[in-house]
Amino acid sequence: LVSQTFSGKAAAAVAGLSLAAALISWRHLSTAPALACFAVVTAIRSTMGHAGEAGVLSLPVLVEWIHLLAMSLWVGCVIVSGWQVLPLLRNAGRTAQGAHGYVQRLSSWATVALVLIALTGVFNTDRVLEHYTDLFDTAYGNLLLAKIVLVAVAVALGGYNRLRGMPALTRDPDRGLRSFI
Repeated sequence: LVSQTFSGKAAAAVAGLSLAAALISWRHLSTAPALACFAVVTAIRSTMGHAGEAGVLSLPVLVEWIHLLAMSLWVGCVIVSGWQVLPLLRNAGRTAQGAHGYVQRLSSWATVALVLIALTGVFNTDRVLEHYTDLFDTAYGNLLLAKIVLVAVAVALGGYNRLRGMPALTRDPDRGLRSFI
């Protein structure tokens, strides 16, 4: 299967590039090679789904690639910030200086990523579903609705943090950061 199909070869390339990115990043402590490998991995992955049916070098593949990059940016920002960066800032006692600026940049990048996710998601949905009722009548539509609900919950939490957490961070940096996390 791996050597005989396009999807198998693409999956093998993704696995190899992912391993290479991890080894390069670990060995050289540099993110540039890992980011380059990640861009190639997501480009290959973009050809493996519905978008690939239009051809490897097509608008649907480009849109899917942007969608995957934006999702990775959004999820990565939130996970790395919530579990690593913000707790480190709080524990280091630098909440007043670094946290507020970091949280503002995090919020801006998350917003950019969400806009890209929404735009590319609408494009993909319009391309794949023939009619809006397919959201309720097909397995693909049902899965898409579930994803939309989960993203809406995450966006609501992010919006709450932007409207409540960021001002609290200004008033009381330590308490506001704890609440934000």
